[in-house]
Amino acid sequence: MTTAFYANTNPAHEVSAAATGLRREEYLFWRSLQPEEDADIDIVVATLSGLTGASEGRITRIIYTFVRLEELPRLRAEQEESFHLDLDRLIAIDSALSKLGDVAQETLQDIDEELTRYL
Repeated sequence: MTTAFYANTNPAHEVSAAATGLRREEYLFWRSLQPEEDADIDIVVATLSGLTGASEGRITRIIYTFVRLEELPRLRAEQEESFHLDLDRLIAIDSALSKLGDVAQETLQDIDEELTRYL
């Protein structure tokens, strides 16, 4: 049985495999820096900006993207298995869903299923 993959996650190609490794490391790095739920987000963002050199806006988007992934467990599981999406694509998913406002849990489950099926 052959496992399907996108060109950017081709394990047999040196460049693709290296890019997947970079996406994995960046994802795991930022996931490890996610603040506690009751943390002062402004302090966390300012501190991480100073320590990483990333802009406060980008760090804020990354933090909210990881919060969003908690609402999309299938997408999160797929990402943590294949690492085929970079942070910018994950941020784009969060940004699009944020435009919907409050979304019913059932709708989020449907979105999660469809995104994961698509990927």
